[in-house]
Amino acid sequence: DLGDFGSANGVDFSASGTTCTVALRLGADVQIAWLGDCRAMVATVTPTSKKVDLIVRGHTTADAKELMRVERLGAVVREVPPGSGLKRIFLRDQQAPGLFVTRALGDAMAQELGVAWQPDIRKMSFAKTPGLVVLGSGGLWDALDDGR
Repeated sequence: DLGDFGSANGVDFSASGTTCTVALRLGADVQIAWLGDCRAMVATVTPTSKKVDLIVRGHTTADAKELMRVERLGAVVREVPPGSGLKRIFLRDQQAPGLFVTRALGDAMAQELGVAWQPDIRKMSFAKTPGLVVLGSGGLWDALDDGR
């Protein structure tokens, strides 16, 4: 397993993690699962109209509900850099891990602080109209606003 590999090779994976978004299409149904700052957008596209049907929100400290959840579970949240409005998750009296995401795969060090690995899941259907699904990492969504 990964822990054994890390131990055998002198690699500490406790502060390593990732975020992801996955879409699964079965017939006309699409299920989207995401965690962290990766997100998805679903749109209906016809010859006469284009409409955004769903934009999933990232799991970050910018979401008040996610922020309250990790604080309730013991995370120390600091604004870094001070005055920036960007809140990051830390162990008490430590400079680590410094996460902006509140859900991730891995990041074992942060799991005790409430950083969870459970995704949110949404189900949609393209049975009546054609649809488009856009999956992207935090870097993409940081460059776009939800109105575009």
